[in-house]
Amino acid sequence: MLLAVFAFGQNQLIQDVELTAPQFTGVENAVENQTGSPNNLIKNFLKENIVYPEKAVYCSIEGTEVVKFKVTTEGNVKDFEIINSVCPEMDKEVIKALELTNGMWIPGVKNGQPDDMSIEIPFTFCTTNSAHESVQEKFTERATLLFSKGNQMLFEKGKTKKALHYFDK
Repeated sequence: MLLAVFAFGQNQLIQDVELTAPQFTGVENAVENQTGSPNNLIKNFLKENIVYPEKAVYCSIEGTEVVKFKVTTEGNVKDFEIINSVCPEMDKEVIKALELTNGMWIPGVKNGQPDDMSIEIPFTFCTTNSAHESVQEKFTERATLLFSKGNQMLFEKGKTKKALHYFDK
């Protein structure tokens, strides 16, 4: 009987699932139109439509928001989930800007049929406006500094709570 189960299992074919991720077009009624690079289009759209919250600028709050949401078969967005939050004001700004993209998405396709699919978008908030320093360089420099200070507090001074404070930043 066990041999029959193995023989039957080997004769079954596993069908491949063909998936195409949702794409942002940056134009209304995008289900019918597809133009430009989706990654650059959504980043530029968010850059133009997100207002850096005043409180965050005043407090020099910076970081990368990551938002997960679903693109429907109609090209609309729903079910927002903040994966990485910098602060609640920034969460609201990113979601508000993403809600403006309703109708600007080509839905994902599963086995030739449009299907609701989840997508994650990162957006970096940074108070630096200098042209010579990229956002990545600024964050790398700051992360290195904070990591060094945390190590100093932990290993040289034995102050665990202060070290955790630096590591969390």
